Amino acid sequence: MKNRLLTHFSLLLIFGAMPTARIKAQTFELLVNQVQPGEKPASGLVRGPDGDFYGTAEYGGNAEGVLFKVSAATGAIVPLANFGGYLGQQPIGAVAVDSQGKVYGSTRFGGVPGFGTLWRWSAAGGLQKLADFPGQPGGSSPYGGLALDSQGNVYGTTFAGGANNMGALWRWSDAQGLVKLADFSNLAYGRNPRGQLAVSAAGTVFGACENGGTNGAGTLWQWDGASGLIKLAEFSNTTVGGNPRGGVTLNEQGELLGTARSGGSAFQGTLWKWSTNGGLQKLADFAGIPNGAFPDDNPVLIDPEGNLLGATTGGGLMNRGMLWRYNTNGGLAKLGDFDTVNGTSPLGAIARDDHGALWGTVQQGGAPTSAQGLVWKWTSTNGLAKTADFRGAPEGAYFTHGLVVSAAGAIYGTAVSGGNADRGVLWRWMPGGGYTVLSHFGDSFGSNPGGLAMGSTGQVYGFSAAGGAYSGGLLWKWDQAAGLTKLGDFRSSTVGANPISSIAVDYSDRLYGAGYEGGSAFVGALWRWENAAGLTKLADFTGAASGSYPYGGVAVDSTGNLYGTTRMGGTSSFGTFWRWHTNSSLVKLADFTGLANGMYPLGSVLVTSNGAVFGTASGGGSFAVGTLWRWDAGNGFSKLADFPGAPGPANPYGGLAMDAAGILYGSSYAGGNFDSGTLWQWDSTNGFRVLKHFDPRETARPEAALIAFGPDGHLYGTARHSLWRLFFTRPENWRIAASPLTSGTFAFLVYAPIGLPNLVVEASTNLTHWLPVRTNIVTESWTFSEPLSPNAARFYRVNAR
Repeated sequence: MKNRLLTHFSLLLIFGAMPTARIKAQTFELLVNQVQPGEKPASGLVRGPDGDFYGTAEYGGNAEGVLFKVSAATGAIVPLANFGGYLGQQPIGAVAVDSQGKVYGSTRFGGVPGFGTLWRWSAAGGLQKLADFPGQPGGSSPYGGLALDSQGNVYGTTFAGGANNMGALWRWSDAQGLVKLADFSNLAYGRNPRGQLAVSAAGTVFGACENGGTNGAGTLWQWDGASGLIKLAEFSNTTVGGNPRGGVTLNEQGELLGTARSGGSAFQGTLWKWSTNGGLQKLADFAGIPNGAFPDDNPVLIDPEGNLLGATTGGGLMNRGMLWRYNTNGGLAKLGDFDTVNGTSPLGAIARDDHGALWGTVQQGGAPTSAQGLVWKWTSTNGLAKTADFRGAPEGAYFTHGLVVSAAGAIYGTAVSGGNADRGVLWRWMPGGGYTVLSHFGDSFGSNPGGLAMGSTGQVYGFSAAGGAYSGGLLWKWDQAAGLTKLGDFRSSTVGANPISSIAVDYSDRLYGAGYEGGSAFVGALWRWENAAGLTKLADFTGAASGSYPYGGVAVDSTGNLYGTTRMGGTSSFGTFWRWHTNSSLVKLADFTGLANGMYPLGSVLVTSNGAVFGTASGGGSFAVGTLWRWDAGNGFSKLADFPGAPGPANPYGGLAMDAAGILYGSSYAGGNFDSGTLWQWDSTNGFRVLKHFDPRETARPEAALIAFGPDGHLYGTARHSLWRLFFTRPENWRIAASPLTSGTFAFLVYAPIGLPNLVVEASTNLTHWLPVRTNIVTESWTFSEPLSPNAARFYRVNAR
């Protein structure tokens, strides 16, 4: 009888209420860690000693880039490592692979102090940062490819930085680390070196500058240890072409070959050659449809027969780029056209396998719903063909929204991309059952799902930020029996559009949320959904008076007040904190002002059982990386703390959780030892304490709300592509039990340690918003009874105040 009633009423008791002195974090565990193959490959492909091809995607992974390889046997993409934070961001230059299979490359941003990094990957050691680019005068933003000499030294350039902020040439070795070899200057040597480098057997380094020189159209240069930097030639749009972005290729005769993006007879770029005797000469003009146009970061490849091979980003039959071949007998000839099937605008290096097939990547095109790029292969028999798409993970990618939990301990969440249509998924994780995709979004149910709330009978509510009848998003419900059901469409002119963050549910299963845009002032609107009336607008955001662009969603208290923040608006245009109630409409409670109390709040607020509201601002404060704040009706708005920045937490994007002792938990998007985010706790006595430093090689960039404590008493949350759990130990002298008295009524027996005054029993339907049901308990053990509605999920915990 007891088991039947417990299941029927979905009663769950939680030991989430012990004071912090009695709680000790033990273990951080990744429960789900999705593989994301990257987006927007820009480096092209370089063949390794294993015969496979290596390259980087500018985005994807932690949204800051991915190192991948392409199998020569199958054409499949295999992710190898994620970039982010201290490791660097946005790798775009061609990689270099040594004879042992170690891969070297650079990122144009990230690292310390943010001007890019040099890195190395090996199968044994994974991804390692070798050096940070320091900016001026050392060099910043390495765009070009890398080259290796016979001793294993690595050479490269930076697009900016150096003594003149026009770029620098550098070398890295195990013995000396990163050493600047030369500074570029506009007229003398050119500026903004870019593209592929070449190193001769004698150790001379060759390269090109995109800009500078007498004509302002770029230069060709060489460097060696004896003579330093020497300008070899200048480009000109009226003769040999200008702006050589692809760099240089060195042939066996000591000649340099490459392309220029502009100039030539058709003003669409040229193919050129440089030799010691003949200087800089134009070999061919690119002319659009017949043979391509605008070769960009596309270095020249030389095949065993001496043919020159390459690609253009424009021209060709579809004006989406072209693959070409050049020899002295036949001139410039088209090998294949890029199009909607084979991708658009190829960038980066192309590679050749032992069978004469050419391989490369495009940054645009691919799977119709993602269009994040693809890998292509060309053979003389089949021409151009796609081998693989860069797209979101099949089971979801980018866990950027909050979570909800069921009475059975199941965790529900969304991924904003990935899935069958690459438009997001609804997923569930269960202890012992693992990760399951419940629904794939796209078409009828929109895209970019998020904003979950748990209903009283275990149904999950959420929204899609895009799609729907009016392209402003839609509201939906999921349950085990029916799957996804659309509840309403968001429309800019009526209830607002494009919701971004959390929604709230009250005890009557009415839903509340905010449209990020739309409404009468086009800067957002507050809405409510109920089964009978559907979606209705409650209030308009108006800018200075109440705020603009509600990013963090809404929370509801026990009396029906709604609370939230706006990302902008208010008196300083840095955002507002607001409250809404039926009797008082929308009221601004505080303005964010920058230094004093923060700016740009992004996370959802936390409403406690005593009516206090806690939240964060993503920027501003004393250290310009965010603040932690509190509001209550008696004391108003106050800043509790400034986020300190790395190695502490910085830039909180997500929501908060609170344990029974009043300790706050949250995550930060940045900061930490790896500048890729943290999991932290805060109390007024000890300040901030970092519980987890997120590492981009594992997972990074948390930005969604947390579950305070799950049914098992542990803390759950997400990072960019993962679900994690933080274990806590609990004192054994706490105990709570329930038994049925009559149908719909339970008796509770609670034991607590002696000497803890002001104990409070709290109840919740969603593990996020808690209401007191028994207060000011001072005895060691006590009993009480509680009526429950049929088929209702209800959680209980004991708080020590």
